[in-house]
Amino acid sequence: METRRQSSQGADDGLVAVAAATLQDAFRRVRKDFGADAVIVGSRTVDRRQARGLGRERFVEVMVQSDAGAGAGTRLPRATTIDGDLAGEVARIEDMVAAIEEQHARLVQGAPEVSANPLARVLAAAGATDDTVAHLLARFTGETGRPEHDRPGFMSWLAENLPASNSDWNGFYGCHAFLGRADTGRSELVLGVAAELTARGRRTLMLSIMPAHRGEVRRLQAAAALGRFDAAVIQKTELIATVTEHLNDYDAVLLDLPELDSPAMSAGGALHRWLAANEDFHRHLVLPLDGDVRDQADLAPLARDWSCDWLALTHTHRSRYWAKVLDLQLAFGLALSLLAPSRNETVPVIATAGGLLDRMLGAEESAEQGNLNEFVAAAPVTAAG
Repeated sequence: METRRQSSQGADDGLVAVAAATLQDAFRRVRKDFGADAVIVGSRTVDRRQARGLGRERFVEVMVQSDAGAGAGTRLPRATTIDGDLAGEVARIEDMVAAIEEQHARLVQGAPEVSANPLARVLAAAGATDDTVAHLLARFTGETGRPEHDRPGFMSWLAENLPASNSDWNGFYGCHAFLGRADTGRSELVLGVAAELTARGRRTLMLSIMPAHRGEVRRLQAAAALGRFDAAVIQKTELIATVTEHLNDYDAVLLDLPELDSPAMSAGGALHRWLAANEDFHRHLVLPLDGDVRDQADLAPLARDWSCDWLALTHTHRSRYWAKVLDLQLAFGLALSLLAPSRNETVPVIATAGGLLDRMLGAEESAEQGNLNEFVAAAPVTAAG
């Protein structure tokens, strides 16, 4: 991607913004359009939503002093030319990045076998793939400099690096959209969250967008009456914009969207555009814990298209393989927000790093259960943050 546009500072200041995918590409464009002696005033990285859709795009923008703005004899302080120190610094940074990537590749390639690390065997027994565990071991040794057999250190590092909300219900406010496929327990999770928030004194609205059948409507009505929260059903996408003016009347608004494979959830459709216009909405991709990670990998592009910022897990009562969370986070790059009730739980749980690791290491009937108690005693897990 390479574009050239006038700077937002105005045409009179003589600055022109040259944008490209990387800083090096931007400099090539500057050299081509303005010559080797072009005056570079500054540069910045821009991260913004795509013009069409909910995805994000990142590019580098270089500010160039145009000939018209510079004027005869004009000198800009703290500026440099394309062939000066700035170009050399860019080359140095790019060489450093290449070296880091090469070092990481060597670490992954030379990562110890999972069987060589007892704690890693526990994670593998709890559902994480060998590739994921090897990746985490390589990161641990590369980032901390500690040996891979440092079990307390690995567990402490893992607790600090598990992306999760690390919050509680007192911090749960705002508008939250829940996306997922059919039969994932998405609606049950949203209903549980609405009931819990209301029980805690939060004024809550749940919106069911284009429910699949009347049974879902009746279930919503019954749950709203029992939980005493407000609920509404929107059957047509053209009506979705009418609710926007009422959202600020509530402490929390929960949107149960149609399943991801339905026509209503097509890219560029009415729902897509409406969510794009409401950037402050939290977007939770709902995945079942008992599903095969490989069968869910195709959702990663959709998660980017809809700008999902969280993962929420359902069907937690159907699986004891909690370490699959590590595979999911590696595949999607998203932090965990909510967990549907598991065994012996009645309400959804807000995810914390320590709590997740406790569940992974506490897998029932683990072949490594005898060693697990030793690990926990050596390095007790607490919630990060």
